[in-house]
This record gives sequence, C-alpha cells and structure tokens, in this order.
Amino acid sequence: MTENLPPNTDLPVDSQPLGTNDPQIAPGKPSQKRALFIGAAALVGVAVVAAAIIIPITMASESRKSQIVDAVEVCGVEAGTYAILDDGNAVDFDAAGLIIGADIDDVFCVLDELGAPQSIESKIGQTRSLDGTREATWEGFAAQWTYHPDDGLNLLVERTG
Repeated sequence: MTENLPPNTDLPVDSQPLGTNDPQIAPGKPSQKRALFIGAAALVGVAVVAAAIIIPITMASESRKSQIVDAVEVCGVEAGTYAILDDGNAVDFDAAGLIIGADIDDVFCVLDELGAPQSIESKIGQTRSLDGTREATWEGFAAQWTYHPDDGLNLLVERTG
C-alpha cells in the first residue's frame, strides 16, 4: 500500500501521486481554478439566455412604439395637423378634412399603415354629426372619432396590445 510509504523524493513533485505531499490539492476536491471556471461559464450561460429573452422583447416593444410614428411619416402627414401621444402609442387628428387639419386621405393612409380594415374607413366616412362618438377596434389598435361639418373629423387611434 502506498499510504504508509514515505514520499518518493527521487520523483519530481509533478509526478508524485496526488494527495500524498501536495498541500494545495486535497483528494476528491476540484481545484479553485476549475471551480472559478465552472462558475464563470455558468454566469456567462445565464447572461446569454437572459439576453436572448430580453433583447427581442425590448426590440419588439420599441418597434410597436414606433409603428404609429412610422405610419404618420410614411403617409407624409403635415406637421402640426396631428399629435403623437403616450410616448408614440397614440395619434390624435383634430379638424381633419378642414384647412387647419390633416388631409382626409392622409388620415386614411395612416389607418391603412396600421392595418385598419377598410370597413372602419367606411364607417368613418359615413359618420354624421348626429352619430356622436363612434368606436372601432382591430388587431392591436382602437379608434374613437366624431365628425361635424364645422369641426371636421376628430380621430384618436391608440395601441391596445
């Protein structure tokens, strides 16, 4: 048995059996470097998984926020004829169709860009002053509007999801 034998002084330290005379390495325990490496690798793995989850969610949220702003820009709606509200999650058109408001075609262009069904555009076009406030929803959005010949079309489009 090697347990009762004195250490072999003829052999270099690296070639002696582990645990015999090496106070730095205890039998059955991983080295500190190995433990640190495993811990660092686990930490990197957790960070990669977290980034893979968080980054797409953040990017999708930012994309949704800019969708309304992008629609207004694509349609070339004249500045000052609309208001972007709620950090880009809503757009408000006041007096659309009148000289001071947005052009009706521009408003319908924005609705198209936001994926509104043509039936909603038809309902908006058929609204009378006696109808009061009308509402409609479609995937991800809700709209409220009124129409009066003196006030034009007042339309609010909001993100719902």
